[in-house]
Amino acid sequence: MKRTLGVACLFLLLISPLNAAPDPIPPPYEMIVEPDGGITNRWVLVMDTSHSMRGVFAQTMKAYLEITEFPTDELFFSLVTFNNRGMEQFKDWVGASEDEFTKASDLIEKEARRGVLSYGATALRMALRQERDELTIIVITDGGFTEACEGREFGSIRRVLEENQQWRIDQGFGEAKICFIGIENKGYTTGGKPTDEQCQAFFREIGTRWKGGYFLVRQSPRRRVG
Repeated sequence: MKRTLGVACLFLLLISPLNAAPDPIPPPYEMIVEPDGGITNRWVLVMDTSHSMRGVFAQTMKAYLEITEFPTDELFFSLVTFNNRGMEQFKDWVGASEDEFTKASDLIEKEARRGVLSYGATALRMALRQERDELTIIVITDGGFTEACEGREFGSIRRVLEENQQWRIDQGFGEAKICFIGIENKGYTTGGKPTDEQCQAFFREIGTRWKGGYFLVRQSPRRRVG
């Protein structure tokens, strides 16, 4: 009988080195903040498919494939993609399976070819408003939220999270765990995108506060700028 998918299935892959020998090159995936008490088996995957993600799309899809590699009969998931304002796409709840994860992957790739901006607030609200308890939100992004560009910082995103976590409490669902899988995107500041350091610091803050953890997916060295 298949076991519930927990931290071991999702995250040990992200932090396991390719070999045991010492290596000066940091691992491509690293757990920076461990999830507090593990994660649940009800996921909303929130995928950034904006223009800034195109240069790191291989890392993005690698992260997606890693976390969806071990579907079980006990895992249920939905998906929200975001890019331009009002272009969010929602894939409704299904039981996890290789076929369903492939369908979700196809949607991600389709949206990645047509999105430019990165309006993420609505997608996060949609994820948090799912009427299910024991919810885990897994956000895969480089942090270039349009709402945070041009010096606006991340205040509006924080408010969306806070207000909708409170909604969940008021409705009796309880707070969701929020996990950020941060895609490193050094050197990309088009449109006033915050620096990669600012984005990763925000992911760390939210993953710690909402107990879902924070994981870093590094760029391939050949893609790094500067």
